[in-house]
Amino acid sequence: MAYDGLARLGVPLGVWSRSHRELIKHLPSSGVVWVIGTGTGTALKAMPPSLQIVSIDASVQMERRAQKALCQHRVLFVRASMQELDMAGLPSPDAIVFPYLLQLVEPEAWRTFEDKIRALNLPKWPGLYVLDFFNPPRQRFWHRLYIPVLLNLYAWSSGQRVHQLNDWFAILEDGAYHSLHSQIWLQGLVEFRVLQKK
Repeated sequence: MAYDGLARLGVPLGVWSRSHRELIKHLPSSGVVWVIGTGTGTALKAMPPSLQIVSIDASVQMERRAQKALCQHRVLFVRASMQELDMAGLPSPDAIVFPYLLQLVEPEAWRTFEDKIRALNLPKWPGLYVLDFFNPPRQRFWHRLYIPVLLNLYAWSSGQRVHQLNDWFAILEDGAYHSLHSQIWLQGLVEFRVLQKK
């Protein structure tokens, strides 16, 4: 499958690898990390071995490839979409990572996901580590040209047609999250944020 190759086309000029190095640099050094939409797992191979990873992905093919890529890590593989995820019995997360997925999640699905986390009664809300494409309000002209290309690449690689990208940062702001760290590349085309619930 051409998943990683498509991702690198969607995130040009070496930003694919630089953005994941930035993500890994800011993760906690120990504890449990849930990764929502793990994909092939190749981008997460540099995660510290002290972390326990819960890999969550709906694709059988992606899970198989991630198992090979992350064979040196402590990983619990869960085959489910974010919306269908049954959190009961999973190790409680210290951090939740969204690598290039959150803009495809509808606001209602996000609220359902939050409700499930809230039901876990965790002593502290897990930090969110979001790596994704630009927010629509900050589009430049060339960003607007890029959107159809990006959506067609996603449809070709996943088989799912998406008609628009959601403004994930606005959704999180509405949910009372604040940004602890941010990094942008390509004039805002790609963003990485560390967020915590207020």
